[in-house]
Amino acid sequence: MREAPKDRKKRSVREENLYASRSSVLVYTSDFAFKQSLHCDAFNAIPDLSSEIEVSAVAGNTTGFIAASLHSMVFLFAPESNSVTGLTSWIFLTSFHHSSKVNWLSWSVEGSLLVSGQTLRILRKSENFDDMGLLSNNASWEILWDIKLSTSAIKADFSPTGMMFASMGMSDRLIKIWRPSKSSEKSASNKSDSKLIFSFIYLNHPRAVVSIEWRSVSSKNRLFSDNVLLTVCLDKITRLWVESVENPGNFSLSAVIDPFHLPSTVPGGDLDDRKHSDIDNIPIVHWLNRVEILNIINSRESSELDLIRRGDDSEEKVYDMKMMKNLSSHTNLLKRRSKKLRDAMRDYSDLLFLIDTSGSIILWGIQNLTGHPRRVPKVLMLMKSENCVPPSHSNFFTGNLIMFNKSFMSQKPCKDGFLGLYFPAELTILGMNSADGCLNCYAADLDDFFASSWSPSFRLLQTYFGHRYPINNIVCHPNLPLVASIDEGGDCIIYEISSANNQLNSTSTRNSIQQLAWIPQGPMLLIQQNNYIYIYNVKSTNQPLGILPGFDKSLESPLRFLQTYFNPESSEGDFKQSFFVIGVTKDQSAFLWSVNIIGNNNLIDTELILKQKLSFISETGEYSNIQFCVPTDDLCATYYPNFELGAHLFLTFSKDLKFRFWHFGNGNLSDSRTIVNESLLFLGDHTTSMGNNTILWRMLNEFEIDHLPDIVETDPFGKITRTAKFLENGTTDLRVFTHEVTGFNLKEEWRSTLHEKVVGLDWFLSSDGQHLLAAGLLTSIIIFCRKRSLQAGDKPEWIQINQINLPGSDIVRVVKWLSNGSILVGTN
Repeated sequence: MREAPKDRKKRSVREENLYASRSSVLVYTSDFAFKQSLHCDAFNAIPDLSSEIEVSAVAGNTTGFIAASLHSMVFLFAPESNSVTGLTSWIFLTSFHHSSKVNWLSWSVEGSLLVSGQTLRILRKSENFDDMGLLSNNASWEILWDIKLSTSAIKADFSPTGMMFASMGMSDRLIKIWRPSKSSEKSASNKSDSKLIFSFIYLNHPRAVVSIEWRSVSSKNRLFSDNVLLTVCLDKITRLWVESVENPGNFSLSAVIDPFHLPSTVPGGDLDDRKHSDIDNIPIVHWLNRVEILNIINSRESSELDLIRRGDDSEEKVYDMKMMKNLSSHTNLLKRRSKKLRDAMRDYSDLLFLIDTSGSIILWGIQNLTGHPRRVPKVLMLMKSENCVPPSHSNFFTGNLIMFNKSFMSQKPCKDGFLGLYFPAELTILGMNSADGCLNCYAADLDDFFASSWSPSFRLLQTYFGHRYPINNIVCHPNLPLVASIDEGGDCIIYEISSANNQLNSTSTRNSIQQLAWIPQGPMLLIQQNNYIYIYNVKSTNQPLGILPGFDKSLESPLRFLQTYFNPESSEGDFKQSFFVIGVTKDQSAFLWSVNIIGNNNLIDTELILKQKLSFISETGEYSNIQFCVPTDDLCATYYPNFELGAHLFLTFSKDLKFRFWHFGNGNLSDSRTIVNESLLFLGDHTTSMGNNTILWRMLNEFEIDHLPDIVETDPFGKITRTAKFLENGTTDLRVFTHEVTGFNLKEEWRSTLHEKVVGLDWFLSSDGQHLLAAGLLTSIIIFCRKRSLQAGDKPEWIQINQINLPGSDIVRVVKWLSNGSILVGTN
């Protein structure tokens, strides 16, 4: 999800969260369990629509209806409950064209849908829907009102109280508040009359507005029955506009929050500097609604009472006197904390907060913002706390935030009389990074903010991040908990694996990637990006450390192989690290580079030692092109020089159906520069033989097979698997080849016929020396292992030990083992 504004793509519906990715809408529960993927297919309706077009807006209402837009198409989905399981799923309802590209969708409390773009349009369900909202014959949505604007509206949102809505355009200083006439309000409730008339007023701002947000309302509390609109513009000032009691539909500026009027530790500047500000550095203030906080407190107290009730009614009778005393003492403590939390907010009708670029939080309380009779509002800064979130997470709080209260888990006291029990008053916050669409879920313990002396912070619960396009490859770092994945669009995402629960947390993302390889001794990555090969430190900077000379994709054929090897003879501990890099292209060009790095950030030099064609060309045309090139000595690449170079470094496979094994020179990469200097004279991009005509890339052996494989994969020792798809019967031929004692010859060890297409393969070497093979089918993963031989001479046999079925409708694209034995799956 790359288009701005980002917050329109992540919205809440009832207790579900909606997230748009490419042409689909993903539905998750409030506990972030995946429920369903809803596909928006506009390509048949709009033949000229590019396949790169993504869902631009998504919205859900309280009755469960979901609306999503793809370019100028709007799709509606309705909830459907299973009478047997009681689970809710969504079915496609209808779709319709809008007159322009849709930028925003919003539902009113009455169930009307507001579609915004160059044209503003309000629609509602026709009489062809029954009272349950179920689709009947000839169902349609009728247009209640529309108007064409001079400039496209990038956001238009209904107020929480009715048919009034606010709209804003790109670089718009004048926010429009649209209000229906009294006759329109009556006709909106009378479905037989479809006339609506809207007029608007302007909310004037000195500079372009970048954010608008309505305050949530509560019909149970008169302090929150009025509409309040929060706006932020390029002068970095937050303005609160309150609807007039005497003249409904009119708004006046009631309160202002200026983040510049803060302690000097908060980034800012003089008022004169604001004219140089840009949209990427605007501090966005968000509502922290007092009603929602009180709901959290009530939920906690209800959970405490439920605990006592379960203790009193327990049939196990595990509570002795000491236990009950601890339970009573603990419950009284929690009640005192809740009372303290209530008292802390009693004086503030509204709370707002800001996360600045340093990761600090600033919290404001407002008195008398609304209510009857009206009083002069007062804005007070309640606190400023450093390190609420890491500075790199501040981008997650610049767009739309979803805030909700997750239910408390059922807990029981311990039987030993000690009660290690605590019900936190936690507010769950879901935010999105506008740069890459990554979702972060945080928990804010309100006791830390209002009822204790602890330094408040937002605790990161989970990160949700994925590719926009089907994943092509996954490359795991051999020594560090880092994983890189590449998709069909050329996007590369770097993940760090948490040791606690194996969750993947994104650390960075890069674009236009074709090939990559990890440097085993640190968090450094070789990336073929656009036409060149760059070296990155994924932990320290987004700028490349350097570039490998002599390679230009615009002049070369695509890379088939990229691998790094440690150079012990030139390395000097942590001060200097030296590496060799081998690259092989489709047209048989083999490159050998040397790389010297000081620390993790300073590249001192890179050198192309050799560029030379591999010497197996016996035919011309496509049969001489390399189809696969894979390493045959991963252990050497990872642990060299402690694990010496093996009999060969990599193998190639071409359309002449031959595997070929390759090594360099005398088998020692450290001697490569000396060998090249003695043997070759470099003349630009060409090399001529000199002296003893030393063969620099040596083909050790070749091995012919009888079919063209779809996938070739090797284990750390060079054991080969191959798979071929037989189209005539829809089966897949899976074979395992193994080396003989010499390490130069191959023989077929085992074969099997699978009745599904195999799309991914990977090997894993267990701690007891067992080889495990993961085969990715379209919707499942099969694990094979070699059956232990009972006696010498037994024929090797591989058996299936497990099958893992993928939930949902995802299709497997890549399968990769992690170092701890977990399996990472890349999907479409």
